[in-house]
Amino acid sequence: MSAESSSGPDMFTVVESMNAHNAVTVRSDATHATYHLVAYADESTHSVVSSLSAGESTRLSLSRVGDRANVWRADAAAPRPVEPATDDRTPSN
Repeated sequence: MSAESSSGPDMFTVVESMNAHNAVTVRSDATHATYHLVAYADESTHSVVSSLSAGESTRLSLSRVGDRANVWRADAAAPRPVEPATDDRTPSN
């Protein structure tokens, strides 16, 4: 990942879920670098990121916010995969 922006969506794991200031800390699964997300491209991206708990992973595209601090904007976030419905019924023989 470049210092300015990612080349495409990469996998990240949430280190600290969204706090009251809309900040989230994530770690790149590829490089293990830590990023502090403080801005979101749109409400959909914000919604996806805000729904993630510590330890969950998702694909994100990031771009740097500002020049000095390690703060980033989530330009895109992959929605959580839909869990298949489970059938609790036991088949009868």
